[in-house]
Amino acid sequence: MTLNTTPGGSPGRSAAAALSLALSTLLLFSARAGAEGANRQFDIPAGSLATALNRLAEKGGLQLVYDTGITAGLSSQGLHGSYTPEAALSKLLRNSGLSYRLIGNGTIVIEKAPLKVNQLMDTMPPVTVAGQAEYEADDPYNKNYAVLDTATATRTDTPLIETPASIQVVPRSVLQDQQAISLADGLKNVSGVQLSTSPTYDNFVVRGFDANGAIYRNGIRESSWTAETANVERLEVLKGPAAILYGRIEPGGMISRTTKKPLDTPYYSLQQQFGSFDLYRTTADATGPLTRDGSLAYRFNLAYQNNKSYRDLLMRDRIFIAPQLSWKPTDRTQFGIGMEYQRDDFTWDEGFPVRDGANRPVDLPINRALSDPQSASNQEREVVDFNWSHAFNDDWKISQQFSAFLGGRNQLDAFPFGFHPDQVFVDRYLWRLNVLDDNTYSFNTNLIGHLDTWGVKHTLLVGHDFFQHDTKSVWGCCSLVDSIDIYNPQPYPGKFPTDPNNYSLNAESWNGVYFQDQMVFWDKLHILGGGRYDWASLSSGGSSQSFSGAEDTLRQNGRDQGKFSPRVGVLYRALPWLSVYANYTESLGSNNFGKGIDGRPVKPQEATQYEGGFKTEFFDGRLNSTLAFFSVTKTNIAVSPSAFAQYVIPIGKARSTGIELDVAGQLTDNWSLIANYALTNTEVIEDTALDLKGNRFPNAPKHSSNLWTKYDFNDDPLLRGLSLGTGMRVVSQRQGDPQNSFQLPGYFTWDALAAYSFKVGATKLTAQFNAYNLLDKRYFSGADTFDASQRFYGNIPGAPRSFMGSVRVEF
Repeated sequence: MTLNTTPGGSPGRSAAAALSLALSTLLLFSARAGAEGANRQFDIPAGSLATALNRLAEKGGLQLVYDTGITAGLSSQGLHGSYTPEAALSKLLRNSGLSYRLIGNGTIVIEKAPLKVNQLMDTMPPVTVAGQAEYEADDPYNKNYAVLDTATATRTDTPLIETPASIQVVPRSVLQDQQAISLADGLKNVSGVQLSTSPTYDNFVVRGFDANGAIYRNGIRESSWTAETANVERLEVLKGPAAILYGRIEPGGMISRTTKKPLDTPYYSLQQQFGSFDLYRTTADATGPLTRDGSLAYRFNLAYQNNKSYRDLLMRDRIFIAPQLSWKPTDRTQFGIGMEYQRDDFTWDEGFPVRDGANRPVDLPINRALSDPQSASNQEREVVDFNWSHAFNDDWKISQQFSAFLGGRNQLDAFPFGFHPDQVFVDRYLWRLNVLDDNTYSFNTNLIGHLDTWGVKHTLLVGHDFFQHDTKSVWGCCSLVDSIDIYNPQPYPGKFPTDPNNYSLNAESWNGVYFQDQMVFWDKLHILGGGRYDWASLSSGGSSQSFSGAEDTLRQNGRDQGKFSPRVGVLYRALPWLSVYANYTESLGSNNFGKGIDGRPVKPQEATQYEGGFKTEFFDGRLNSTLAFFSVTKTNIAVSPSAFAQYVIPIGKARSTGIELDVAGQLTDNWSLIANYALTNTEVIEDTALDLKGNRFPNAPKHSSNLWTKYDFNDDPLLRGLSLGTGMRVVSQRQGDPQNSFQLPGYFTWDALAAYSFKVGATKLTAQFNAYNLLDKRYFSGADTFDASQRFYGNIPGAPRSFMGSVRVEF
């Protein structure tokens, strides 16, 4: 027998994510007498299992003993991320038929597993392990609030503590504890993010800048939409202009939702939620292998929601379906395909107007709606995904991703605009829109490689992406409907006219190539350098007669632009728990909405950012934090000069500076925390058109903070299974419009949680109850940021005291 022995240090903290490793985990716990190891970063490519174990032993300080014959012909899918050494070993050995045990003096023996997983389940008595198990990030039972690595900031799996940029992650565990059923519910856990305009669509302000409805899904941009969260694994916010990797983007930051992926371990969940204002919501999640070896796996998510609102006339009815398949024909090659279907029927919320000369929205009962019972909207979309990757060897890998978003929407609404002299009656105008096509096509190709040159470790990235967004719509605005008394509004007695009077076409596309090198010197100094060149074009056409007339102007009213955008970042990991970082980034921003006074698209925005800060990891990586100082400058901002203007004007330059602090993770095995604070100073510093110099940005509070904490009573025999949580959100006063003519007052809300989980055989049942805005504070969640119109509509009252209960079954 030939033994392979690798030198190393004492073992670290064990992970028990898979039942097949339960016996070895118990042995390890009993032998090491409570010793724990710290998380370490591993970057082991796919390849032979023997090579992977050797690299693990060297990096993790483990002494492994095994017969080399038992690893012959076995492969590893690699390991990327931050783990304790034993958690890393568990992951490498998963599905290999091998297990490990500690024999003393820090030596670990690897051997063939005596029993298969199903045999263990049949023969093992129930076992309770004290302490908190380490789970993989995508494990449905993972309750940790801390996320240690992500690919969003660099498109490579890089630990957050080694990434020279501010990126915040809200994992599924937080969304579940808070019963967050919208992106707005989840993103309040990230500093510097504020809901803007109506919650009917997902639009946010990040670091003071409006994101213009751009939300990303698995790193690919999608149109403004109200996204479903049933298949969301986590939400990520990359702060600052991230255009080097994702194309044209707003300078405040990028919001991306990462969806759930098929798992090779079976998991099933069914949840029924019910809440205030007649809310009923059912979700289902099923995943697992379709073949014995787990090479083919599936996932299926379903959601149905029906609710009224605390606002008169408002409602939503939604159906959502998302099936997926993944196939791994070899350890080096994998394919994935999936789709989503979503349909929403809903009513648009026009909010409250602001009286002439007033500096606050009008004081009306919170349920008062100034639209009309005839108002109705719907949206429908299909999403198709395809992705694949192949590792040529242990160091080089290529991947490609394609997504198509095919949708349309309709809106018919009466909105208030303009008070009468008595300041009681307000005129209402009709807005009707039929988006026949709202289609986005996107793909990207990335080549990632690892090199060592004279002691310097390189992670290289070379890529290309393409994005195309086409819309075709018929719309009409803005005919006078009637006048209503805001204290006693009456329905419009006739029928709304629906004949269109505008035909519109828009076509936007870009190609981009980019490169990046992440260099590591002496395992402490990390330098990131890269750049991107964009070729972008935008065309828009309109006609009052037909689409053929719109096509003629579409060909005439185009604008093309190219730009090189550099990105540089430096990070020094001074201590295992502390990093200091700085970065400089330029970007070619999103196209300005609308057209200029000449009928052509306005020149795109550009931005630069300077950022620096500190990152920490405590308690073996279970609690992390980021403190960031930033300055972002944006040029060529476009603003509508008046409510009914059919064009926009570039006003000049604006700047946002501030400080952001984000903390997330576990204070103890049972005590979870996620918190943030943002100090954001915004100012228009140049204005050549509308006399806005010195004004603050709308919807950008100077101070905002959020705290959520939860305690699980796992150590108390009488209270085991009980969880209690509470949270607070504080937002200071915000400007309501670019002219700073009125303000939305600051507010404070308080939320709470109580949940109880127990097992019936292999089934886990959880009953949960959440309360929101317990003090029933009156506040405004946001205001439309596009133009001066929000004096008359778009100022949305926040929800009063409300409740949500749920029952979830998992097995």
